[in-house]
Amino acid sequence: MKILLLVSQFYPHEGGVEEAVLNLGKALQDLGHEIVVVTARAPRTLPVIENVQGLKVTRTFLGLPFKTLFSTLAFPVFGIVSVITIARLIKKEKISVLNLHFVDDAGFYALVVKCLTKVRLAVSLHGNDVEKFPVASRFRCWLLRRLLEAAEVMTVNSKYLEDRLIAIVPSIIHKPLIIGNGINPNDFLTLKSYNHAKPYVLFLGRLVHKKGVDVLLNAWSKVWLQLGNYDLLIAGDGEERQNLEELTIKLGVGERVKFLGAVEHHHGLELMAGASLFVVPSRLEPFGIVALEAMAAGCPVLASRTGGLIEIIQDHKTGAFFDTESSDDLSNKLLALLSNRPKLEELKQLALESVQKYAWDAVAKEYLDAYQR
Repeated sequence: MKILLLVSQFYPHEGGVEEAVLNLGKALQDLGHEIVVVTARAPRTLPVIENVQGLKVTRTFLGLPFKTLFSTLAFPVFGIVSVITIARLIKKEKISVLNLHFVDDAGFYALVVKCLTKVRLAVSLHGNDVEKFPVASRFRCWLLRRLLEAAEVMTVNSKYLEDRLIAIVPSIIHKPLIIGNGINPNDFLTLKSYNHAKPYVLFLGRLVHKKGVDVLLNAWSKVWLQLGNYDLLIAGDGEERQNLEELTIKLGVGERVKFLGAVEHHHGLELMAGASLFVVPSRLEPFGIVALEAMAAGCPVLASRTGGLIEIIQDHKTGAFFDTESSDDLSNKLLALLSNRPKLEELKQLALESVQKYAWDAVAKEYLDAYQR
């Protein structure tokens, strides 16, 4: 089968969707299928055609007017050129399925090309394209509805996201298929644990409001003296970093909280492998790939009871939950788990067994089944 994966951003840009498309493309290719990735050429210094980790990548204009001055001026010409480019690519490569990942500006091009070529369209939703973009403007809400009506295949990464999507577009109630994101088991085979001077609890993610790091800091301030020698490591960066650093000082825990800044993916896995406990304090988490990665790295996970995390973790079996936004409940769970080594080891072993079904080759097979429905 020949498959075109369409996404607004791809490598060298990094993010959850970019990582998912890269790994899905490689896994599909390993299964014997031909993959083409089409993405935006931003910045314009990037090559039009490139091979990225074995995947053929074509970059073109995927902007919409009124976002920036450049996109407004460029759209009448470059927008048409891009539609023609993608349509010709579908014909030349004899593409069987166009799989759009994340409904944003690229969704407009997927819809137009679908109408022109009648290619089989699969739309894969990942989170903010359901939670955030439909309420950003009437046009984005219209685009989401039209894409979902036009698509022969629709995937979401969690039951939580499926429910949110159906609430927005009730007419597609029978369409969505739940296919989670994946992990690469090989990434964890020879993983070395991060060497820190003290045992530590870890958070890794973007420092934004919805990730709930302030909840974690408030909980930490209530138990750090009782925990003894533990540090709290905060890995990641974002718009809330300064506020969180100031909160750390205000709470009087500055000596026992370390902000590491942004870390590369492999270093993040090493941090997970060395941690005594990995905390996911999110207010909202449509899937929760970091929780899966921590489980695969052999680190017990304590997560807020929200979104897709509920589908990944079994409470008191493969991980543990606390009540979302409750620093009191989180502090109690931190104290209970970190003082119970046998329980942490039990959570670790059961989690390692449970994550095997999320390997990318297994996820790719689910996508192939979906494409052929």
